[in-house]
Amino acid sequence: MGTQSTAVPNPNELFPTSIRASTVGMVVAFSKIGAAVGTYLVPLSLVHIGVSGTMYAGAAVTAVGFLACVAWAEETRGRTLDEAAADAEGENTPPAVPSTPLSRT
Repeated sequence: MGTQSTAVPNPNELFPTSIRASTVGMVVAFSKIGAAVGTYLVPLSLVHIGVSGTMYAGAAVTAVGFLACVAWAEETRGRTLDEAAADAEGENTPPAVPSTPLSRT
């Protein structure tokens, strides 16, 4: 499963059709770069900070990624791809909130 289970669906849902293929390509490319860097850094960290330190460092990187997703990733549950794409392109703007409360009558 791994990170690829979210790397491909999320850009497909979050970006407009005109740039969707490019964003998926960028996500996959950055994941490959991360894999290459990790392949180099994990053996070094095992030597310098040990197994526990390496595992804690990996957990910290994962936690930062999780927090970034919680803070900035848009929820697309219950929306079609067309609706999500229209939102990304600015076509579906929410209605303006009235500046004064509505009176109850």
